[in-house]
Amino acid sequence: INNTAIGAYTLYRNVSGFNNTANGAFALYSNISGNRNTATGDSSLFSNTSAHGNTAYGYLSLKSNTTGNTNTAIGVESLKSNLTGHKNTATGNYALNSNTIGGDNLANGYNTLYSNTTANKNIAIGSDALYTQSFSNGGAAWNSHNVAIGFEALYNNEPNSTTNGIRNTAIGNYSLNKNTIGFDNTAIGYDALYANITGKENTANGAYALFSNTYGSQNIAIGSNALYSQSFTNSNTAWNTNNVAIGYNALYSNQPTTTLNGFRNTSIGNYSLYKNTIGAYNTATGYNALYSNIKGNSNVAIGDYALFTNDTGHINTAIGSEALRSNKGGGANTASGYYALGNNTTGNNNTVIGSFSLYSNTTGSNNTAVGSNSFFSGATYSNSTALGANTSINASNKVRIGGTTVTVVEGPVSYSFPSDGRFKNNIQENVAGLDFIMRLRPVVYNFDTRKFDAFLMKSLEDSTRNALLNKTDYSQSSAVRQSGFIAQEVEKAMIESGYDFNGVHKPSSDADNYSVSYSLFVVPLVKAVQEQQSQIKQQQLENEVLKMQLAKQAADIEALKILILKK
Repeated sequence: INNTAIGAYTLYRNVSGFNNTANGAFALYSNISGNRNTATGDSSLFSNTSAHGNTAYGYLSLKSNTTGNTNTAIGVESLKSNLTGHKNTATGNYALNSNTIGGDNLANGYNTLYSNTTANKNIAIGSDALYTQSFSNGGAAWNSHNVAIGFEALYNNEPNSTTNGIRNTAIGNYSLNKNTIGFDNTAIGYDALYANITGKENTANGAYALFSNTYGSQNIAIGSNALYSQSFTNSNTAWNTNNVAIGYNALYSNQPTTTLNGFRNTSIGNYSLYKNTIGAYNTATGYNALYSNIKGNSNVAIGDYALFTNDTGHINTAIGSEALRSNKGGGANTASGYYALGNNTTGNNNTVIGSFSLYSNTTGSNNTAVGSNSFFSGATYSNSTALGANTSINASNKVRIGGTTVTVVEGPVSYSFPSDGRFKNNIQENVAGLDFIMRLRPVVYNFDTRKFDAFLMKSLEDSTRNALLNKTDYSQSSAVRQSGFIAQEVEKAMIESGYDFNGVHKPSSDADNYSVSYSLFVVPLVKAVQEQQSQIKQQQLENEVLKMQLAKQAADIEALKILILKK
């Protein structure tokens, strides 16, 4: 009852089927007991016998279906080969054309899921989406759970087991286009994960994100062109690269060559780690952070242009905009602050904290700077330390605490110097005492701290030096009345007394300055006191002799007086 048949041989074999509509030659031709089916188009639902609730619209649509229920096919040859698959929806010419027993599939677009035979629960929207997917290792339906939305999305997907080629999500034209057996991938954007073949557990969000990836797995790329170039041609099996790229062109050039290179990088920010090819274990956060890195490993860059020029340097840490910006091959540097170590190129093992700290350093190594503008000038000094804002260094192997405007340096205890006899050799006592001390000229003076700062920064350009000088108040430090010696006069006293005294630092270059270690004057002063004591004891002995001589003379005189009186 309630059947409608329009066209030659429509519902030709129907016996008990009801509420069927057949429109077109041979439509629902073989139906016997199937109910509530609608077939429009030549030979649509041709083989259906007992299946219910199917809708076929188009030439040969659902032609082979026998017992599959609740399928919807709209388009020429859509679901043409379906036999027993249930709950499939195919909209578009040739959509789900080869499906036989697969169920719960949604195909919308020309050739979508064209080759699918037995896989269940796939979604394909867009011409040629999931075109190739089929499965021929078994006759039972199985769940692949792929989602492809976009022209040729997941076009080549070809699962070969119930664990490969499944659970992929591709949204965007050509997304995951080349994928065959890679699984658990998510690609959103035009050409996202385009070349992926066996890579698994990747996430790509953005046009061309992870575009070239073939076998790399467990990558995250968010942003147009993120991880664009990554591929791997030494193997056809998936391997874990564990890269994270978030931002336009982030990790764009990454190109692993082995399972030890080009992996486990984290890149957050446009163009961050842009040129990296085989560098590993790098972390870049900020616009252009670690931009030029090629094969440097284990670097951390946080801030715009941080470690921007680095290409081969390893184990650097840069925190702050433009920190370690110019570094190329220097390694094991730590810079925290705006433009900290900003001009370093090949210097190693430097540690700086503060904006513009160690600013001018290029090749110097093993330096430490703490404080804004500390160690600002000097390109090649090594093993020097500057502690405090605006503290300058002008020689290697030097330590300065505080800038020139500091008026007091104090602590709860006095400074100690190692003096363990176990480590001393070539011990002599040829310390100059009174001869050296008496040649010294103690003076009281004012120290021109601004002039001294200008000297320390003489290597800088005039404009830069003047800008730094003009923003500092030197009045208080220059007004302090100092007591001490003039180093050049102390040096002269050393020469004249023949004393090899290490209490005076002589300039190592034209950029260096004289300095005096006042604590070391204790040694010649002690020697001078000892010499004075020796002289005093000698004088006391001589005085005693004189007293004895005088006493003897007095006694002789008394005896002479008595003799004269007797006579």
